[in-house]
Amino acid sequence: MKTRHALNVLVGLLCAGLTAFAPLARAQAISSAAVVEHLRRANAGDAQEQFIMGLMYLQGRGTPQDFSEAARWFGKAAAQGNQKAQISLGNLYDTGHGVPQDYTKAVQWYRRAAQQGNAQAMFFLGSMIYNGDGVQADSAVALAWFERSLRGGYAQAQQAIDIIKGAPTPAPAPQPVAMKKTEVHSPAPVPAPAFTAPPPAR
Repeated sequence: MKTRHALNVLVGLLCAGLTAFAPLARAQAISSAAVVEHLRRANAGDAQEQFIMGLMYLQGRGTPQDFSEAARWFGKAAAQGNQKAQISLGNLYDTGHGVPQDYTKAVQWYRRAAQQGNAQAMFFLGSMIYNGDGVQADSAVALAWFERSLRGGYAQAQQAIDIIKGAPTPAPAPQPVAMKKTEVHSPAPVPAPAFTAPPPAR
């Protein structure tokens, strides 16, 4: 079984969507009135509100945590072209949370967002292609997606490029973690698509 790197779906989702809806990310609790309003707009077909409902179910904010419901709402928004929802749904298919694990479907959703120019999706798609998850492994095609991702501003793609090209990559600096004892923690992160380096040449 392949070792998956430390990228995780929660970080991916934060990058993909919570920055676009910062109040949800910062909220400790969401009022029932706010949930009703998001639900009303989502049911009316608003793709961004459907994505937000997916995030709420994913995180258990204002709703019980339910990966299946998160996948359902992400699916509705993704079908309308919402890139963040496409990435989020791809992450769920990649990890098998809320849906049966299906690398082919993960690749399809990452590809749809990548084809719209989403640099994070390009990185995830490159990782799937490099690892041969749901698609034929091809380091040259993966490299092209990583390079497009980097040009699109997704800095994490540089490490993947360096690994493929054989350049040494610096170890990440340890980050200090300061938490108050009263902080509420989100659920444990779910592993996301990761780039697996080839074995060293002999």
